Amino acid sequence: MNNLTIVKILFLYHTKDEKFIKELDRQLDSLRSDDYDLIFEHEQSNNINIEEFENLNIICIMGTANFPKYSNSNWDSKLIEAALGCQNLDHKLVKTPIIYIYLDYHTIPRQFNSLERIPRNGQPVSSKTWSRRSQAYYTVVCELRKEIYLLEYKIKMTQLAQDKACYRIVNMNVDAEISLLKSKFNEANLPDLDHSELQIIYEQYYHQILKNLEQKYTELVDTLDLCIKYNKRKGSQLKPSLSSEMQKLKNLLNLSEDEVDDIIKSLNQTIDNKYSHLHKLIENYCSVPQEQGDNFSEKSRLKAEINNLAQSLCLSKEELTRIVNRIKIDREISDLFSQAFDLITWLFSQENIVSLLFGLVLIIALSSLSQSQQTATQTSLDKSSETSHAHLSETKLVEGIITIGWEDINYNTFQNTFKSHLSPESRPVIGQEYNVNIPQLALKQESDQEEIIEILPFGTKVKILEIREYQPKYDHPGEVKAKVSVQLPATTK
Repeated sequence: MNNLTIVKILFLYHTKDEKFIKELDRQLDSLRSDDYDLIFEHEQSNNINIEEFENLNIICIMGTANFPKYSNSNWDSKLIEAALGCQNLDHKLVKTPIIYIYLDYHTIPRQFNSLERIPRNGQPVSSKTWSRRSQAYYTVVCELRKEIYLLEYKIKMTQLAQDKACYRIVNMNVDAEISLLKSKFNEANLPDLDHSELQIIYEQYYHQILKNLEQKYTELVDTLDLCIKYNKRKGSQLKPSLSSEMQKLKNLLNLSEDEVDDIIKSLNQTIDNKYSHLHKLIENYCSVPQEQGDNFSEKSRLKAEINNLAQSLCLSKEELTRIVNRIKIDREISDLFSQAFDLITWLFSQENIVSLLFGLVLIIALSSLSQSQQTATQTSLDKSSETSHAHLSETKLVEGIITIGWEDINYNTFQNTFKSHLSPESRPVIGQEYNVNIPQLALKQESDQEEIIEILPFGTKVKILEIREYQPKYDHPGEVKAKVSVQLPATTK
């Protein structure tokens, strides 16, 4: 588990408000001594890289009559939009708090009304209601420290959720974590937090993020499972390569390369065991005599088990038939050798020259026969495989409807986020080809019933013909569908 090394806090201000910054800076020495990284940038700074905003932990907007406001400067607008956008980054489990520091009397722009505001008493730092100006700045720093501690608490809860979702730990001592945070508040002479307030953060935040991470972990394992089963069917032992979507899941879960390798190793072992069990079931099925009486019910039971197991291994009917035929041929060869061994043993027991010579001739003949039989069998299987492959490779172009992703609009910032089920992950374009990047995606008929034509597995190529959007309602994501064309086996309806 990676611990948070440094909390990065960005203070955005206007060049006309540097007098406020200088006074605040003196009070911030206590935060610097705790190894927090404090970054001050004004609106005309060339040092700000908007793309690096997502690496920040807290953003403080130094609110005055001069800033923030949308002026004629495009940079001002981009700066504010980038700061507000940090609250809606899908890949960040711990969202970046944006704090509005109220420095003087002014009308706060409506885009910032929903932000956390300090001082919490509603009085700006420049107000004469403060007995001393230093008291106002001290209050700002104390309330900022409280936000930092709560952020660290959420980061701790997130790391614990990652560990539990990935089966690194089973239980956690919630009361111990709460007591640790309360002791930090006491040491910093901050107003004590109510135990129930921290319990709410645990119950709502931790359980919500744990449920999300457990779902992501299952999604990653299921996708790897499908990749390994596909490789086994093709006779390949290659390690599944992580797609960009799988790589994101790996990073979100804070999984190391070794942990991913352990998952793949475990899946390989489970699938190999299933194949071994499948072979035993087929052998038992072949060994049961004619389908009469009790034998009929036994054969029916074995047949149902074989079909269920083959389905769990994603084997097609043709692939299962090839496995059955191969096992039948192996049994016939084994029975032939067993009978020949019994005959040769009897001949050698007769202790006469004719029997010995006949036995030797029989050994040579059987050896030559078995070799010819194996060669013929392999040729037959290869031809069967080629015929089946040719049959499967016959495809036809099918058109249908798929869900390509979800669109969400944040009505506080009026920003759109789009979650794609296809890769490359940019918003799909009509006429382009994409790969399915989720384990299963339903291709449906273009009708009111939307009957499923086929389940498209991970990696299937689709071509976008039309995009049909269902606009999201307030604070709810909207499903985005598309008409696509895809090459499917000719046997597909």
